[in-house]
Amino acid sequence: MGSKKSFKDLITETTIDDIEEINATKYINLLKDKIVINQFPLKIKIIITSEFTTPMAFDRIESHYSHPVEVVLTQNNLSTFYNNLLDKFKAWVDKFQERGSGFVFDGIKSVKVKLYKYEYQRASSYIPLQFKSSNIINVQNKKDNKCFLWSILASLFPANKDKQRVTKYKEYENEINMKGIEYPVSIKDTPKKYIKPQYFSYVGDDAVEKYVEKVMKIYKEITYKIYLNEKKKPILNNHEEDEFQEATGCYICGEEFKESEKVREHNHLSGKYRGAACQSCNTKEGKATKLIPVFFHNGSNYDFHFLIEELMKYEDEYNKVKLLSKNSENYISIDYGSNYKKLRFLDSYRFMLKGLSDIAKSMDEFPILEKEFKEQRTKAKSDFEKDLWKLMNNSFYGKTLENIRGRSEIKLFTDREEVKKYIKKPNFKDSIIFNDNFVAIENNVTSVKFNKPIYLGQAILDYSKQLMYSFYYDVANELWEKNELVASDTDSMILSVKTKDIYKDMEEIIDELDTSGYPKDHPLYSEKNKKSNW
Repeated sequence: MGSKKSFKDLITETTIDDIEEINATKYINLLKDKIVINQFPLKIKIIITSEFTTPMAFDRIESHYSHPVEVVLTQNNLSTFYNNLLDKFKAWVDKFQERGSGFVFDGIKSVKVKLYKYEYQRASSYIPLQFKSSNIINVQNKKDNKCFLWSILASLFPANKDKQRVTKYKEYENEINMKGIEYPVSIKDTPKKYIKPQYFSYVGDDAVEKYVEKVMKIYKEITYKIYLNEKKKPILNNHEEDEFQEATGCYICGEEFKESEKVREHNHLSGKYRGAACQSCNTKEGKATKLIPVFFHNGSNYDFHFLIEELMKYEDEYNKVKLLSKNSENYISIDYGSNYKKLRFLDSYRFMLKGLSDIAKSMDEFPILEKEFKEQRTKAKSDFEKDLWKLMNNSFYGKTLENIRGRSEIKLFTDREEVKKYIKKPNFKDSIIFNDNFVAIENNVTSVKFNKPIYLGQAILDYSKQLMYSFYYDVANELWEKNELVASDTDSMILSVKTKDIYKDMEEIIDELDTSGYPKDHPLYSEKNKKSNW
């Protein structure tokens, strides 16, 4: 059992892994005695790591249940919290087992407990709404702390117009007995009333420090070069100058040039001329953020965590560290810099799913990459290439069914008061402790834009199910009367079959199978149904 603290016990994390009990209900009951709470009120976050097994395949996996943050006001509310935790955990286990992959619950391995000191949100003066609504009366008491009083009066004595004005309720101020209640009213009183690639690596205890130092040196060199090239006019050779003089339309937007608006647009990093552009596009290109990518392989799941604390040491008035995350443990990218120039640390594995062609196109300093890619992808024969195209298909499919409700935002803090403020927020979700005075706070997003073609993803999923059902009932079930469907997924299934010669049976349904992955000397080897790379 290990413990971490931050900001003088403002946040406490404890991992409990010494309870030997398979039954979930009994485990939670034993867990209660392990969680030490010294004061109330507080917020509690519980993450349960469980193990699931498949009896047939003898496989084991771990999965994590993340219980939503709950406010516990008093000792008496703890029993309600634990009952809620148990109910939701059991529901999560049932849902996991019903996915059809054959995994069954085999016990809890560990529990991470996060305790947050919580202070009541105190009422105060007028706070502007972050959205417009005709259904909310937000009294603008900018000169006092009596928001509680004005809110009550606005309900009891509704105004016909200008409902936000304090003057509409002044005459009723003495209608409510506020004697003995201090403003602003506390809750306790309410019952009363993101160049060239460079490759390098480091090992050792100071690897992260040396790595970030190297990256920062390169970053400063690049940004200084950009600064110098921004001030210089591009030098064109004879061919480029002739091309510029003959151009009649902007190479960026395609619009025809108006009088005296044609300019020589150039790359601010290399200083090289890129084309004839209109003044508007040239200005936009100049103002566009200069993004310098830094790639990690599988950085999202591991290495990014080591970078954040070191990068924070380089923060100043203009350059800040920002995160784009999937959740509190999985970072999509880390940005360092300003709105104008920035480093973006990316996971190379995640980025490849976007498509190597897109990566080549994004590196305008290396057009040879795109040409090379086009030449090589027509020769795709290796397992890597096969996996690549499958991943690309899956990536597109996944985007059509992306759960944007599950998105969150992460902010980094070194200030205790800022941490306290974010813990108070109702959309507070989780935290990560980096050291005693540095934490990351994860919040649920407060607004969601539904812009994913879910109908397309659902149609693909339904079509896949139809193909799977058709193969099982019309092909496999007809061929093997004695079979058992052990497990299935969207595009795969595991069958247990009792037969004398499985390969002889498979010959009968060879038109339904892709056996291009078999050894070429195998009797069933065929490229008839080999998956195309396109």
